[in-house]
Amino acid sequence: MGGCGVISVSSNVVPAKMSELCRAFFEGDLATARRVHYEIASINRAMFLETNPIPVKTALSMMGRIELELRLPMVPLQPANQSRLRDILSAAGIV
Repeated sequence: MGGCGVISVSSNVVPAKMSELCRAFFEGDLATARRVHYEIASINRAMFLETNPIPVKTALSMMGRIELELRLPMVPLQPANQSRLRDILSAAGIV
């Protein structure tokens, strides 16, 4: 379609990793791009545990970057998904 770039929810949580992935891809370093992709794959999936932008706002709150503020129709993550998100971020060394 002629596009060039990415719109990434995960870049709010792991900006350096997403930048590294894109830079490697556009420089033709597919091995590095693939490695970084797999490093952040669980974070990418976690950003869609529930309706966007609830998980990313929750992640940023867990990281201490923002105060969690949601307006209807958005509601907080379900407790089980909050726990999953915290576990994923913890495993990645983010929280």
